Amino acid sequence: MAVEAPERTRAARAAPATRTLTAATWNIHGAVGTDGRYAPLRIVGVLEQIGADIVALQEVASQQQHADFLAVIERATGYHVVAGLLRQR
Repeated sequence: MAVEAPERTRAARAAPATRTLTAATWNIHGAVGTDGRYAPLRIVGVLEQIGADIVALQEVASQQQHADFLAVIERATGYHVVAGLLRQR
C-alpha cells in the first residue's frame, strides 16, 4: 500500500529554505566619537540597531592601545569576532 503525502507537504519539501543574510561594513575610527572620547559601547549600541548577521569594521582600535576592545564587542553583541591584519602606514 502506497501513501502519498498531501500536496502542500510535497511542495514544502521540494522548495529550498531561504533566509536573508544581512551584511554591514562600518569605519568606526578606532571607537572614538566626534566628541573625542573612546567609547566602544557606543559601537555596540549601533551594531545592535543594525542587526546585521555579518559586520566588517574598519579602523578598529589596535590591540596595543585597547587590548579589550574586540572582547567587549564579542561579549556585548554575541558576534564571533575575528581580527584581521592591521596595516599601519
